Amino acid sequence: MMMHPNLLLNRAELEEIKQKVARYPWARQAYALLQTNADDWAARTISVPDTGGGFYHAADPAEHLITLEHYALSQAARDMGLMYQFTDEPRYRDQVQAILLAYADKYLTYEIHDKAKRTGNEAHAGGRATSQGINEAMWGIPLAWAYDLVYNGLTPDARTRIESELLRPAAEIIMDNNEGRHNHQTWYNAGV
Repeated sequence: MMMHPNLLLNRAELEEIKQKVARYPWARQAYALLQTNADDWAARTISVPDTGGGFYHAADPAEHLITLEHYALSQAARDMGLMYQFTDEPRYRDQVQAILLAYADKYLTYEIHDKAKRTGNEAHAGGRATSQGINEAMWGIPLAWAYDLVYNGLTPDARTRIESELLRPAAEIIMDNNEGRHNHQTWYNAGV
């Protein structure tokens, strides 16, 4: 049986961080920044975008702003997942769960698209939440970490939905990309 967490950090590494926070000013400062961000997101009403985002150089900047919103949500989930591990406060877990379940509700409704605006089977190295496979991986990695960090606090039903309607479908999109020996491939590999 797999122990959680074990992706971003394991229990021993989390304990080591707690000890460093107690001992070193630089670690307390980093922890305070993490907590400030997590607290900000824990107080918000969670809403994920209704569509996937566009490419950085999209003619309409609003398209890329959607991608940035997806990134912000995945990074917030990671930060709140970390704070849940450090504090065991349910509000962090609850917000991570809200983000993951909101994406589970919407992810498969996002059209597969690429930076050239091709869709469906015509899309090349595309994504659903983002317009490139590499960006899909960059968005998905913090979500997978967040899931792992709160896994033990989720119900079996929530886990099933998150895995089957978000994490596995995202991994399938990412796995469609194979660039061999290329820096993009490292992101694809990490995203799966």
